[in-house]
Amino acid sequence: MIIEWAVLATGLTFVAVFVFGVVYAFGFQISDVSSTVAGFTLVSLLIAAVLGTHEAIHAVVIGQYGGDVPLASESPDSCLYEYVTTTQRLSRNQFIAVSLAPLVIITVIGVPLMIALEASIMTLPLALNAGVAIGNIWMVGILLRYPSHVIVEVRLLALRSMERSYIGHC
Repeated sequence: MIIEWAVLATGLTFVAVFVFGVVYAFGFQISDVSSTVAGFTLVSLLIAAVLGTHEAIHAVVIGQYGGDVPLASESPDSCLYEYVTTTQRLSRNQFIAVSLAPLVIITVIGVPLMIALEASIMTLPLALNAGVAIGNIWMVGILLRYPSHVIVEVRLLALRSMERSYIGHC
């Protein structure tokens, strides 16, 4: 069910980008349809690039800790933010690093790039990355309640610590 909602939400995002692009074009009386289509294409590419980059950064950091990185979850009931997961058990601090890496890296690179290029369009991928990272931030908040020696195991719908049963659910 979660996957269906995620697909629906993604599809509606692309439709909304196109519709708002058309409204913008009419509002500013832009008669050149190609500029609206080009804008839609650019925004769509930025969305896809941010989502792919976000998950790729998770995968790279997991790999740095020796974890295997399947490209997608096998279960249709898995949470959207578990697109990149691992069977490797990680320390609490390693898991926190994996969780926050995309938010930090994309922001640290994206904000100076946006300013240097004077590209206001960069606000979209930066905001999208921050929005996608909310699940990661939520998990970090839960993990910070535990001592640093806790080992974390990622399950399809939960995190499991080696000291307690379940510490978080989707």
